[in-house]
Amino acid sequence: MSLIQLLRTFIPYSLKRKIYNAFLVHAIEAATEFSHHYFDWINIDSDHSSETTLGGLIAYKNKIKVGDYLAGHNFVKGNFNSLIKVGVPEAVLVFCTKENWELAFITLENNEKSSFALKQLL
Repeated sequence: MSLIQLLRTFIPYSLKRKIYNAFLVHAIEAATEFSHHYFDWINIDSDHSSETTLGGLIAYKNKIKVGDYLAGHNFVKGNFNSLIKVGVPEAVLVFCTKENWELAFITLENNEKSSFALKQLL
């Protein structure tokens, strides 16, 4: 069983969020370990808050090769059953506006958890 599966199964939500955020901060800081234009594409998977998602997009925007994609998941407004706001769309729109990127692709999935791909405007 993976660490994420263990978190989802055995640890209360409030504690899961703190532990998961620790991993996310580490992932954002890890961006400095890679040279610019190192990856063909990157998939950002955050805690779905606008702050962390935006931080990941900014941290990795120069790590992909020119013309390639930054991707992510949960491009939705929220989980209405659990009353949880998802900040991914907000972060993506702020990032695209401030950093001169565009929303290149979005999936239309039946479970309402769309994925997205961003491309830098040249």
